[in-house]
Amino acid sequence: MEDEREQSEFNLALRTLDRLNYYFWEASFKKQSHDAHGWFYALLQCFDELINDMKTAEKQQKIPYIKALADRVNALSGQRQHNPASSIPRDLFWELRELEWWLRQVAEEAGLLKKMKEDPTKAFR
Repeated sequence: MEDEREQSEFNLALRTLDRLNYYFWEASFKKQSHDAHGWFYALLQCFDELINDMKTAEKQQKIPYIKALADRVNALSGQRQHNPASSIPRDLFWELRELEWWLRQVAEEAGLLKKMKEDPTKAFR
């Protein structure tokens, strides 16, 4: 077929997993530090890494939600510059947690969080 692209035997799967692992780690670290801005943007990086594993309806539903959440996080960041000791508002904290849970669920459903049931060395043969 003319529309198909050639497929390489090499891919970036391991690099993608490395980045995803790092962004989830960073999100956890920022959550512990009560850094809403850092937490949100680490989750946004996870979203970008997982976007090809999401269903079209999920993407269409979450993108406007994430844009609105970004506005709230950025507004909070502006407030924190004037009062660094302020904490993350409870409702925003739970929204970020729910976004993280959903992203972890997408990763799990894509088979990215748990080891394979079969011997992984056979995947290279």
